[in-house]
Amino acid sequence: PKDDYEKLPPPPPPAAIIPDQLPPVEEQQQVPDTSFVNQPVTAKEGTFYRVQVFASHNELLTAEHIQSNLRLSMPVTREVSGEWIRFTVGEFTSMAKAIQLIKQLRGKGVRGAFVVKFVNGERIP
Repeated sequence: PKDDYEKLPPPPPPAAIIPDQLPPVEEQQQVPDTSFVNQPVTAKEGTFYRVQVFASHNELLTAEHIQSNLRLSMPVTREVSGEWIRFTVGEFTSMAKAIQLIKQLRGKGVRGAFVVKFVNGERIP
């Protein structure tokens, strides 16, 4: 699976999301299911992978904003780590499945997504 990841072309730099340019959640045409957002990474045992779609230092950004702006139909998780606010989607036991999601996201215009590994609920740099 690692070889598959290395074969992917490098993603273009991510587009900046400026909170002032995002519509308030109340004004969105399609209201996403928000029961899953802004949840911390759960302390799971074992190794799993997520796909990071965006990161920012702006504490005002919510998972709802990222989901709406990137037009994602899947749940977005907001993870706070030091000064960084990271947004991820999916959760897979294999890196190959996470890479498949990256390919799907790129096909829908989401650039800069990458795989993040977690071991026993802890993000591995």
